[in-house]
Amino acid sequence: MKWFTYLFAAAVALTSNMALGDATVTAGRPVHVSFETNPVTLLMNLVPGGRGFSGGVEVPFGEHVAAFGGVSIFGLQLSDEMLESSRKDAETVDDLLVSSMRMTGVNGGLRYYGNTQRDSWYAGGSLGTGKNRITYLKNDTDVTDENTFLTSGIDAGYRWLWDSGFLIRVGGGIVANTMRDRTISAIAGEPTPELRDEVASKGQTKKTAVSTSFNFGLGWAF
Repeated sequence: MKWFTYLFAAAVALTSNMALGDATVTAGRPVHVSFETNPVTLLMNLVPGGRGFSGGVEVPFGEHVAAFGGVSIFGLQLSDEMLESSRKDAETVDDLLVSSMRMTGVNGGLRYYGNTQRDSWYAGGSLGTGKNRITYLKNDTDVTDENTFLTSGIDAGYRWLWDSGFLIRVGGGIVANTMRDRTISAIAGEPTPELRDEVASKGQTKKTAVSTSFNFGLGWAF
């Protein structure tokens, strides 16, 4: 992953240098809508059996307020070779192994800017919903752990906006993930109470979990 480290460092350096110049959108070029994506999530597509995307759209309403919406999709399907490698790394042959995982989510909210039409600090809040599905394998038995969830969060950061419309967003925040409607079931038959309890102890065990988030976006404003 050294190449990614060098690329990210170069991008940060370029961003810092460009931000020192005249990088704002002029008053004669108003922004009506912008689209952006988190390029880090696209790296999931380089992993065999993996897929990932996170992006959204933002629409300003006046000088300070903008509404936004986004979607996230992540997934991983382990191949037979990857599962065999996991078995070799497991402490015992009875260990619970992850064979696939999938997450989809949507969210939306409002952001407050110093100015929606140029380089600016921002702060905002959002609400969302989504669905998780993880499939485990134990002794040739497939068990799925599936749940829906609600999210709420706050974030803040800085957005650079160039005359061309190109934009970069860097920020961070706090997200609360509330789990709902959790279902544990076997692909074939019914899991034993012991296996059900073992699966239930994995992943998110509290009804509500709070975590930090990092937002890195690249996009274009029109």
